[in-house]
Amino acid sequence: MADALDGDFSRSRAVLIGTWDYTELESVPAAEHSLDRLRGLLTGPLCNWPRDEERLIEISNARSLGNLPHRLVEAFVDVTDVALFYFVGHGQYDLDDQLCLALGESSSDAAFRTTTSLTFAHVRHAFKVSSAATKIAILDCCFAGLAMQNKNILSGREALPPRPGSFLMMASGEFSTAWYQSGEEAEKPQTYFTKYLVDVIERGIPGQGEGLRLGTIFDTVAADLIRDRKPEPGCRTSDQANNYFFARNLAAGKRGRDLRAETAVPFREALRGATVALPLPLRCETCEGVGMLGEEECGTCHGTGEGHGQRTLRTRLRRGVADGEIVHVPQEGWTGPGGGPPGDLFVTVHVDNDPMLTRSGDDLLLVLPISHAERTLGSTVNLRLLDDWVSVSIPAGSKYGIKMRIPGRGAPTADDDGRGDLLVTLEAADPVTAADDAMLTAPEPRPAPLLAPPTTGAVVTTYRWSVSRLAGKGLGMLFVIVLVLTPILLLIVLKGAVPALHWLPGSLGGGITMGVIAGLYPFIRRSLAGRRPPLTLSDEGVTYVRFGFISWADITGVRPSAPGHPWVTVVLRRTAHLTTGQPNPLVLPAIMLSDLRGRPENVTEAMRTHCPSVVVASRA
Repeated sequence: MADALDGDFSRSRAVLIGTWDYTELESVPAAEHSLDRLRGLLTGPLCNWPRDEERLIEISNARSLGNLPHRLVEAFVDVTDVALFYFVGHGQYDLDDQLCLALGESSSDAAFRTTTSLTFAHVRHAFKVSSAATKIAILDCCFAGLAMQNKNILSGREALPPRPGSFLMMASGEFSTAWYQSGEEAEKPQTYFTKYLVDVIERGIPGQGEGLRLGTIFDTVAADLIRDRKPEPGCRTSDQANNYFFARNLAAGKRGRDLRAETAVPFREALRGATVALPLPLRCETCEGVGMLGEEECGTCHGTGEGHGQRTLRTRLRRGVADGEIVHVPQEGWTGPGGGPPGDLFVTVHVDNDPMLTRSGDDLLLVLPISHAERTLGSTVNLRLLDDWVSVSIPAGSKYGIKMRIPGRGAPTADDDGRGDLLVTLEAADPVTAADDAMLTAPEPRPAPLLAPPTTGAVVTTYRWSVSRLAGKGLGMLFVIVLVLTPILLLIVLKGAVPALHWLPGSLGGGITMGVIAGLYPFIRRSLAGRRPPLTLSDEGVTYVRFGFISWADITGVRPSAPGHPWVTVVLRRTAHLTTGQPNPLVLPAIMLSDLRGRPENVTEAMRTHCPSVVVASRA
């Protein structure tokens, strides 16, 4: 029996039909290029079909049905080896749900589709009258799955040999359409099914020996289409036709098998770009990952191609990887048989849920609970998303359920040249009644923002050294000098006055002196150290006194305690130790908070600059 390995197609025939110019239907330029590419594949060195018109019949842009059914019967009636039929173009269904392969003048009216199209019943009849041992039909059109409605579609005569039988490939299901490239996607657009089919055959399939079987080809094409989110194709085979060698395998002995793995990453780590550790199976060294030793199954791996043990691969995912995305890692598959190049690794990423954020494409969605007062009087909430702060301004009078879009604060795009948007939906933090609305009053106007240092009419008292303070400091310094010089003078006097001490070495005297000074050092340090006095700032008669110091490293979140109120809620880290016995979170004056580092600054800007993480605290 003829196949791609022996190249004897003297008793075989292929009929290729393609239609792309239509009177009533949309033109499909991709069908023309797909027909050309499949013809080139069949007549090339991989499939070895002869180029003469006797063995390969091409029918391009047939306008009407005419004697086309008769030509099909004539083409296949005397075939004893391989009968191949291929169609690319529009597919329709008639009133009996019969598949109609559209020609140039095919009607779009369901009542006339049967009489103006080449129905698959015509193709089925041509196969039935044929004595071909192998019957192959490839349908690259919409609703191709309708070809499977009847049993034994390509079974043929009763006296057919038991092998290999028939094989039907369909680019789409019975209720779905086939897709094709547009002119913007490619200079010579193609239908996706034919493109993927030819691509798979031209690059070869690792680990499949010298010949590519029909079943293996279809499984690889279907996997690639599903991976790239294209319509899922279908097939039907009988009498082991899937074992027919359709083409030579360019990857035989050259490229190893591709590997597939899965990993789960946290939501925010996926946005930042996570590094994952992937356990991968080792290749069976007995069969070199093929699973077969000649025609026999490998006894070491039992046909799986996997050896004992695993290796761990660490790889970094791109920023903004989405849930379900398949990441291609080149040359991390198994090494090819005979020392060939390795295959690739395809990693399916599962992204865990986040308690605050969800994702829609490149946009991030967040539901923000706010109080009734914040909604009615207006407020500002500061959030930490990836590594940046986002300030969400809630206008006064906002309604629950509204969505606010913040551009450029979403997930990184696939090409990492930008970010999507952040969509914030407001919801009620607590139940609200009509009485709550009546109790709310707008804040009184103030001359300056409460979350910024006072400007108009405010008195800022800064520290100046008083005379008494200067005198005290001077006396303290003099006292320290006396304490330091007294042991030295005493030692000099003793050495001169007491003859018995003349033997005392100078180094020992210096050591004693330094020891005395070291013993007095704590007392000296306490005497010289002066605490900075409280900093007092007044704003409209309200006085705030900085009574302590809070490090910015201990602060995880800051927000106004209430709209228009001169106090803010400061949330401290759990590890922070409060010796004053104050609660966590603290409620502090905004002016005092702005002076935590000795300089006044806006609270929001201070948060963006100094807070290492975010906690949106509830009101104290």
